[in-house]
Amino acid sequence: ALDLGSGLTVQDQQTVYSNLYSYLNYNHSFGGHSIKAQAGYSIEQSKYQYLKGYRKEFTDPSLRELNAGSPSIQSAEGTGNQWGLMSYFGRLNYNFKERYLLEGNVRYDGSTKFDTNNRWGVFPSFSAGWRVTEEPFVKQLNMAWLNNFKLRGSWGKLGNQNIVINNISQNYPYQALLNLTGNYSFDNSSLSSGVAQTALNNPVIQWETVTMTDVGLDLTLFRNFNLTADWYKKRTSDILRQSQVTAIVGLSAPTINDGVVDNTGVELGLSYGNTITGGALSGFTYNLGINVDHNTNKLVKFGQQEIGSYTINQNGQPWNSFYMLQVAGIFQSAAEVQNSPKQYSDNTLPGDLKYKDVNGDGKIDDNDRTIVSGAFPKLNYSFNLSASFKGFDLSAMMQGVYGVKYFVNNWGTIPFVQGAPPTTDWLNRWTPEHPSTTMPRMYWGWSAPQKITRPSTYFLQDGSYLRLKNLVFGYTIPAKVTQKIGVSRLRFYFSGDNLLTITKYRGLDPERNSSGNFLVYPQNKIYSFGVNVTF
Repeated sequence: ALDLGSGLTVQDQQTVYSNLYSYLNYNHSFGGHSIKAQAGYSIEQSKYQYLKGYRKEFTDPSLRELNAGSPSIQSAEGTGNQWGLMSYFGRLNYNFKERYLLEGNVRYDGSTKFDTNNRWGVFPSFSAGWRVTEEPFVKQLNMAWLNNFKLRGSWGKLGNQNIVINNISQNYPYQALLNLTGNYSFDNSSLSSGVAQTALNNPVIQWETVTMTDVGLDLTLFRNFNLTADWYKKRTSDILRQSQVTAIVGLSAPTINDGVVDNTGVELGLSYGNTITGGALSGFTYNLGINVDHNTNKLVKFGQQEIGSYTINQNGQPWNSFYMLQVAGIFQSAAEVQNSPKQYSDNTLPGDLKYKDVNGDGKIDDNDRTIVSGAFPKLNYSFNLSASFKGFDLSAMMQGVYGVKYFVNNWGTIPFVQGAPPTTDWLNRWTPEHPSTTMPRMYWGWSAPQKITRPSTYFLQDGSYLRLKNLVFGYTIPAKVTQKIGVSRLRFYFSGDNLLTITKYRGLDPERNSSGNFLVYPQNKIYSFGVNVTF
């Protein structure tokens, strides 16, 4: 933009990403044996550039070029970064009569984000499957009810090169980088740029590694009932993170490989499908399914505990566990305040939150904070339904989460924060005339005292929900009717997304929200009507 007062600023930024991916396949079968092999190569490159120029004092505002401005007042700046990734990979697959299944993979990856001595990493993986029902001795048992029984297992490693510190991607953490620290005048007539190393570097960092182990089975019974079960363990080790160093060092902490996190879980899938033959419902086809996943997160090796405003990272606990005061109720009288442990140095009044004396020392302070469960859900689940009958078709999918909590504050939880009006919960707030055991006395916006704004279980909400994620209902006109008008298929349908949500969460959307502000823009309900025509 050009303005005679502020001048003209021209800036340009671009990211150029290129990717080359090539592979060679080989297949061969003989005597019940089948072999497949693949070898490949890929390279990725990304380059970012930014350039900005400024000049002031333009004699003619119609001349929208930097050179048309006076050079007496001008500035220029620019930056850029780039990274690259090169990979060699291969796969070998063996199959014997669909009975024994074996596969091996290997990757050899090199990243510019590591020093040349640690740039490359080898990441293998293996899997095996045994279809028991294909064994001759099982077939001889003549178990017509057992249609498929497969045991399988896998183990593998993958590398991670993405280094994110304070939500900023890092491309050169192994190098000693110099940063511009400002301009300095030495002779009162000219400016000289100053640079300095502001962060410690670590030349020996290497790939972060994810090791995955999975054991499972697949069953088909009575041709209609399907069961899939898996146990898995995902271990992330040599985590790329900032070192825990004291501020007395004077420089930002270097990136290191340290830490181990485990995610262990069980997945279960059940489905049943059938088509009715005979009777009034002959031709009615339906399928029902349910999927359940339980996952446990654990910091196996982390280092010194790190405490945030309402979270803690500590060995043996889930990542970013809730760490806060526990609310024991609401003070109802001055006598109750007098006979309870002192709440920090607060001027505690009837109607204020009452915190629990966890350590039993007769006073409430930060030492009474404790770990509270709920940072990760206890269960993720979904339901699927599909059916069709005489041209009508119906499909629905429901999904849900159980046992998760969200820490939500500010907008909506403290009245009048940044102009947000109180929620209807505050109609039941504590007052001397109408004492409440569910809502404390009301305080105003950002000026609310710490006795209500301290991180506590008061701000934890149950984020469990069950949602009708998608529903489709349609009708297809019989072919004998549509063919008369030259149409091979004509279907009318209705589709809806996010139609129904069952939850105790008091916010707008438990699926979209996470710990943070109470008010987050929700997902939309979508209603669609359409026609499918095939000629």
